[in-house]
Amino acid sequence: AFDTTGLDYHLGILSPGINYGLNAEVSGSTDLDGNTRIQSTVDLGAYETNYCNSALTFDQTAPFTICGGTPITLSLTGAVAYQWSTGDSGSSISVSSAGTYSVVFEDTSGCRGNLTATVVSSNLPSPTITFSGGNLSTGSFSTYQWSFNGNPINGATSASHIPLEGYGEYTVEVTNSGGCAGSDSYCLSPAAISA
Repeated sequence: AFDTTGLDYHLGILSPGINYGLNAEVSGSTDLDGNTRIQSTVDLGAYETNYCNSALTFDQTAPFTICGGTPITLSLTGAVAYQWSTGDSGSSISVSSAGTYSVVFEDTSGCRGNLTATVVSSNLPSPTITFSGGNLSTGSFSTYQWSFNGNPINGATSASHIPLEGYGEYTVEVTNSGGCAGSDSYCLSPAAISA
């Protein structure tokens, strides 16, 4: 592993020397590069430097939600060393349980970063379309998109829709507060209107 706490040390990636320096034997006021020491003590193999903060972020965007029990992936592209809170050291992890996950990493410029993702679990939303009083409607969800015969209807983004498009198949796609998606379809026919 690489140094995940002393972010003012520049080490060779996966250096085994961290925390094995004998500080009593260290003399002088400069580090191995000849720069003025930042710390009064050093570790074997450490070159002291003013570290930089990496601008890298997770490849995924929040909310980080496990929908209907399906695991999600947390990943980070562009780093050369990783240390996840799970103990993994690759560029990604698969997450199947809600909780807080973090990663300390070093990018290709030698800059360090520390990211945290709070993962939650959510059931898949199960909308049901009903037709009454000339309206198609469904339950209460966070977002809606109605479609007619497979094509999204512009502006049809509420819990109900007046089916002016005519007879055919209407579908509503919804998401809940966790960002999980579900859908239902309804075939509007003369028989449905006369029922």
